[in-house]
Amino acid sequence: MSAHGFRLSLLLLLLFACSPSPETSALTVAVPAAAAAVPHAPPPSAECLDKADLADGAGDRTVHRCANCALVMEGDQKFSSTIAEYTFHSCSGTCKSALEANPGGVLARACLHK
Repeated sequence: MSAHGFRLSLLLLLLFACSPSPETSALTVAVPAAAAAVPHAPPPSAECLDKADLADGAGDRTVHRCANCALVMEGDQKFSSTIAEYTFHSCSGTCKSALEANPGGVLARACLHK
């Protein structure tokens, strides 16, 4: 598979894994293994938090893009979490839970992509 094909496949996995459709919104959405966070990561660095904050173009300490989806998907305020004085909007309850369980790992992975 070409590098372009791999990237497209990964993007499609992230899009469909993190965005539950209306008919499956009550179901738990699985995050693909490729999107798994770094296990047992230390707390996120100030640099990484700032980078995530600026992903939407505004340095307002509110991260509007889902950190678990590598800052690609738009988050929703109803799936908000507060980490180190920053508000994070996740795209689903599954992504919110992953962020809260391992914020350092999720943000480390997200910061690698931005």
